Amino acid sequence: MVTDPATTPCVPRGQLMFSTLVALIYGSLVTLQVVFGFFFALTVVSLARGITLYVQHHLQANVEHSAAAQAALILARELA
Repeated sequence: MVTDPATTPCVPRGQLMFSTLVALIYGSLVTLQVVFGFFFALTVVSLARGITLYVQHHLQANVEHSAAAQAALILARELA
């Protein structure tokens, strides 16, 4: 099911983008006469979304970590 809350975005803009990508990939697979194209389209879009969320999480963690390290360095300089 495309609208499964566990696998689709919560924000309406994200839902629109998710469903549009599924439709575009599914349409491409149909023109190539691929069997089970809808399943493959959902798999590709969900995999891409998962990879994107994973990368965003690690980039955000690195930014927060470096910001915390800089704050600790500034605090250490002030205390010294």
